[in-house]
This record gives sequence, C-alpha cells and structure tokens, in this order.
Amino acid sequence: MKIQRFIRKFQKEFNLSLDRQLLIEALTHRSFSAENPNFPSYERLEFLGDSVLQLIVSCYTYSQYTYDEGQMTEVRAIIVSQEAFATAAKRFDLGSLAFIGRGLEKENFANSNKLLADIFESFVGCVFILNGYDKTHDFIIRIYKKRMDWRSSVFSRRFDVKGRLATMSRRLGLGEVAYEYSSSGENHNTIWTASAIVGGKVKGQGQSTNQKDASKKAASVALETLGV
Repeated sequence: MKIQRFIRKFQKEFNLSLDRQLLIEALTHRSFSAENPNFPSYERLEFLGDSVLQLIVSCYTYSQYTYDEGQMTEVRAIIVSQEAFATAAKRFDLGSLAFIGRGLEKENFANSNKLLADIFESFVGCVFILNGYDKTHDFIIRIYKKRMDWRSSVFSRRFDVKGRLATMSRRLGLGEVAYEYSSSGENHNTIWTASAIVGGKVKGQGQSTNQKDASKKAASVALETLGV
C-alpha cells in the first residue's frame, strides 16, 4: 500500500509514469535480493540512472553557461554527487520505501548518504525507462534547477579571478593589471608561465599547458598576495 501511495502522489505531482514492479526493483537493495532471489537488486538501474544524470546535468550546464571544460566538470561534480543525490532521495523518502535484508537496519539505510544516493540513481533509471529522456530531463531540472543555478553563480564569481583582480587593483589605486608570459618545452608539450603584474610588481605566477589557464592561476595567486 505504501508503494501505491507513493506512485499516486508522484504521478500527480510530476505527471510521470511509474510501474509498480520496476519501482520495486529500483528500491531493492542487494541484501534483500540475497534473501529473496526472485527480487533483482537495483544495481542495474543504478548504473543506468547514474549515466542519465551525468548526461542531463552535463547538457544543462553546457547549454546555460559559457564555462570551459574544466569549469563545467567542476560544476557537474558538485551536482552529480553523493550528497546531492542523498538529499533528493530524502525528499522523496526513498529510504523508507527500500527493500533491505534482515542484516541491514532500516534506520541505518535511511541515514546512509551512500545508500540513499545509490537508490536515487536507480529511481532515476526507473523513471527514464518508463518516460524517456525528455521527460526525465524535465524532472531532474525541476528538482535541481535552483541548486544548479545557485552553484553556478557561486562558481562564476570564483572562476572570474582575473576580473576580481582587476577590480581589486583599481580599488587599491594600483592601476590596470598586466600579464607577461614565457614558455618552455617542445611545441607539443609547451608549459606556459604567466606573471600577474599589479602596480608594476609581480604579485602572482601560474603555470599550465594552456596560456589562459596560466594567467588565471597567476591572478588567483595575486589575489592571495593582496590578501583578497
């Protein structure tokens, strides 16, 4: 009865299909499967759900923001995380619905971020199979949009270190920031060294295989040097 109530409530709120049998699989921990061989565990659905979540968050980040590859990877790592998935599982109270073996306490399951994250991934796999990519995408964005946009705005401020350094330099009356570059190594393995010059003095240096990244690192060091 608890499963049926959950299905009715979920379908009403999100207008998505749920199948009782597949949902039970999505909620079945391997400890229960070991005791009840006719109940497959959620591990296959977990694998699928993890991939779907990675794709949805990656596509959203790519379409909404102008971050480079490293920045998008960092944003995705925060959203596609154990803590974020566990929070979502708690929202839907999936821990209380889980089928677990006798050796695993229900309370311990409901308080384990690792297990809750796993079960949320399997639940997303279930939703994806029954509703397809587009509807699953809309569902994930609906429950994560505020978190993603907030995280991204925080990251934007952090990523724009060169802009922050320029603003701080002007506030301190040190004028415009300049960058000087040098390189070493072969063409296919060049290492760039960037120096951030504030008030006529080198305040920070950074190295990278990419000139732009090297300047960002130099700006970050300069901000620390200036006590920002």
